[in-house]
Amino acid sequence: MPISSRNILIFINQDDVDGHSADIRFALHKALHKIDHAVFQDLPKKPENTFDAVIDEILISKAVLLDGIAISQKIPPDLLVQYGICYPLNKRCFFLIVDNNSCMVRLEANSRVIEGIVHFEYYLDLEVELKIKITKWLEDSSKTYKDESTKKPVHAFEVFGVDQHKNPDLFEEINNFPAGTDWKPRFHSDLGSFSALQELSRSIGARSFNIFCLEEENEENIFIGIGIAIGMGRPFLIIKRKDVKLPLSLIGYNGILEYDSFTQLRYNLKQYTQDFLSDKVLEWKGSTYYSILARLEMQINQYDANELERAENIINTVNSALGTTLARSYVRADR
Repeated sequence: MPISSRNILIFINQDDVDGHSADIRFALHKALHKIDHAVFQDLPKKPENTFDAVIDEILISKAVLLDGIAISQKIPPDLLVQYGICYPLNKRCFFLIVDNNSCMVRLEANSRVIEGIVHFEYYLDLEVELKIKITKWLEDSSKTYKDESTKKPVHAFEVFGVDQHKNPDLFEEINNFPAGTDWKPRFHSDLGSFSALQELSRSIGARSFNIFCLEEENEENIFIGIGIAIGMGRPFLIIKRKDVKLPLSLIGYNGILEYDSFTQLRYNLKQYTQDFLSDKVLEWKGSTYYSILARLEMQINQYDANELERAENIINTVNSALGTTLARSYVRADR
């Protein structure tokens, strides 16, 4: 049965062949055995859609811990997306790194945007030290995210991950997307210029919507930016070739455009013209919180008391984080 709230949500990296997952699970269990916590991978997936499940579980959790060890020596895209989601929601979120780990790898985090990396020398150190750290994190009510996003439609959109010189055809297709309108694209090809989460968030929130282009190899900030857009509830599109792998956390999102040819991409973009090149783009039904509310409203009559409380907690978190009354209350007299 899904719970209505929890203290700690944990995402464990599953790309493991040397026993790290079992070792870090054991250390986390010992450190958190007196604190309400859950590992995402162990939870019953309701909803079954991975994208919705990730959002729901983060929304009802006070803090999120991410397993930062990876065989590839780079933080997996899914964890970067999850890290980004937490930021605009003011959820405490940390990458836990065990330096002397079972995989015998050292993490290479290249992004200057990542501010929440905590190192432990051994698994035993994590077990002992995390007990102290987690109490402080849960008691800390300060907010690190400052909402500077525009609340009115601006006839411009931000594009991440496209270099005009490296991929001129993709650049041209996106540049022509608003042809015939007064909407303008703004391209960011050098994400390394961002030095902090707030700067990246400010850029994402300054425009009415964003476009993220995924390649085989992507800057860490691309995935963090996607997560921030999700957490902000900002409309965005993801553009990728069909052979480019999509992070599991994004499976089920409504704004993913896959293409085999630029002719196909041009056609796919046209399907979003009416919704995105519009003064009502901020109310797009596919954006994070509008889609959550639509799902809750469709299912509300089937919920038991516990599921109703869970839905209420999700809605309250959305309203609190966004400083708005976007979501109406689902409290019912018969609860």
